[in-house]
Amino acid sequence: MYRIFILMITLFFPAIIIGNIPPQEVDLVAKISNVLNAGDASKLAVHFNSTVDLMIPGNEGSYSKKQTEQIVKAFFVAQPVQSFTLDRKGTSNDGSQYMIGTLKIISGKTFRVYIFIKTGTTENLIQQLQFEDE
Repeated sequence: MYRIFILMITLFFPAIIIGNIPPQEVDLVAKISNVLNAGDASKLAVHFNSTVDLMIPGNEGSYSKKQTEQIVKAFFVAQPVQSFTLDRKGTSNDGSQYMIGTLKIISGKTFRVYIFIKTGTTENLIQQLQFEDE
């Protein structure tokens, strides 16, 4: 009887513990890549810091989250996105992340995209966003 009890504990206890672990959050870089691929400024804005250093052809400066969203939205309307490809990503010693990719628009033109994601106290948010003509 004791062996059966130990066997039951050994088999079912890990299943109980694993079942209570919350699902892992999807990688932020993957989320941002998917949003850029869709060309959705509103969903991208969810990941903006309260101010963002923005560099887009025709616009360069430090803008509020809402202003950045509007500028990026206008950019996506003028340059409809065909696809986004993540070329490189990484993490610095302080936990901040960066990503570099290629944004292809419907006309065939491409932009190099640079994003710096700052590590905050509660979440990681986009601090710098740059679209550069290739």
